[in-house]
Amino acid sequence: MRFVASIIKVQNLRKVYRVGKEKVVALDDICLEIGEGEMCCIVGASGSGKSTLLNQLAGLEKPTKGRVLIGKHDISAMTEDELADFRQQHLGFIFQSYNLLPSMTAAENVALPLMFKGMGKKQREKLARKELKKMGLLSRANHKPTDVRRAAAACGHCARFCCKAKGYLCRRADGQSGLHDLAPGALFHAGDGQVLRHHFRDGDA
Repeated sequence: MRFVASIIKVQNLRKVYRVGKEKVVALDDICLEIGEGEMCCIVGASGSGKSTLLNQLAGLEKPTKGRVLIGKHDISAMTEDELADFRQQHLGFIFQSYNLLPSMTAAENVALPLMFKGMGKKQREKLARKELKKMGLLSRANHKPTDVRRAAAACGHCARFCCKAKGYLCRRADGQSGLHDLAPGALFHAGDGQVLRHHFRDGDA
């Protein structure tokens, strides 16, 4: 049996929010490991702590107690500046609305994060078109987001992450349709691992 290294480790994670004089325990002693190349789905009812856990894994919130390790990096011990730099280098996010800028072409949207890494324009454009080709969208490189179908926009958003860095992907998918926007082959270009958050409703399969 092949050994799979852990890309994410969560150790005794606890998150408590203060609401007025009350304390709300959103996460209580969570432990998990996600192996390199694996896809992990966080599924549960509204208010069960899915978004809070995803925010912890993405370094968007600090835990009240416990640790989150990505590779050899303990992100729960990082400062805000260190976290911002780490997210820029290693993490990708896909939201339900995809957050593609309507004034930019698909290629420009994909290349945008590379600008903040100080990469030159020609190299950015080359990498962006390479990732769009992987997604089957090279012919749409000069199209605006409003000119493409929702599935193509989803793949374009995924290409933007793949172009940015090797790392792991956080995707929020609310409702049944949120799971189906990306072609099966498209998601698996996305770095070392994936964490998918899905809202479970009565009647969901």
